[in-house]
Amino acid sequence: MVADGESRYGEVRNISVAGLATEVAIFSAGAEVVSTHRLALVFFTGNPGAIQFFIPFLRRVWELSGRRIEVCGVAHAGHSVSTASDDMYSVSEQIQHKIHFLGEYYSNGRPVVLVAHSLGAYVALKVIEQMPPAQLNVLHFIGLCPVVSHIQKSRNARLAMPFMRHAAVRNAAAHAAGLFSSLPTAFLHTVLSLGLMVEPYSDSHNRQHTASSVLHIVDKRVIQNFLFLALDEMNALQGLEPLDAAFKTLGQSATLVYSPVDGWVAPGAPAEIRKRFPNCKVLEKNDPWLCHMFSLNSRS
Repeated sequence: MVADGESRYGEVRNISVAGLATEVAIFSAGAEVVSTHRLALVFFTGNPGAIQFFIPFLRRVWELSGRRIEVCGVAHAGHSVSTASDDMYSVSEQIQHKIHFLGEYYSNGRPVVLVAHSLGAYVALKVIEQMPPAQLNVLHFIGLCPVVSHIQKSRNARLAMPFMRHAAVRNAAAHAAGLFSSLPTAFLHTVLSLGLMVEPYSDSHNRQHTASSVLHIVDKRVIQNFLFLALDEMNALQGLEPLDAAFKTLGQSATLVYSPVDGWVAPGAPAEIRKRFPNCKVLEKNDPWLCHMFSLNSRS
């Protein structure tokens, strides 16, 4: 993705994916280490799908690689202020968006490690199912706090669904975001920072970064989009049968990492995955700080 002569150190920029403005975060040392044969790590977000929330995580992965690989995180269509539109994108449309992204930028035989968070794990698995190995060279897939089935059975979904299913509630939240976004940015940042003086955001750096990231989704159209996607994923993510083809393609090249305190994962999901897909490596990290939004917690 990085052209010869360029250097990218955590730059967030807009690119075109099938004609849609899309935010990506790119970590790459430049042309001296980038080639069509160089390993790339591509990351898909969950929901909300703004890439800014994952900048610390992506930077850390790049640094741990010795800055020898390219790390690229891609946001969901319409999930940031700079790419917002009046169009709403469903789960299936976000899957097609990622297929177009990989087809345009990573389908040249270059080896890719595909990493995804939450809903992004489901999106990634459906992408693997629909893109033949000759088109996408996935060395390994890693799902972090993956939400791939039965999301309605999760603790957080049971709390959210009675409200989210009503269009009036979703519209009210979007309008509130629109009013909020009209306030001065410095004031919003201060209010958000104060509101985040709780775990897992309590240290100063986390609060400042999280507050800045939230500002990228404080927009009426963005909120409408991510609530629309949230409702759609509640309906779309049911049993594991739709993922059979993806896991068959991956064989032993799949790892799912679960958190014991993740309120968006249905009870028993890791065991169900192990039973249906015995070749998939399922890790349950017994770490109370590994929350669903792990990238915003410096202890994770």
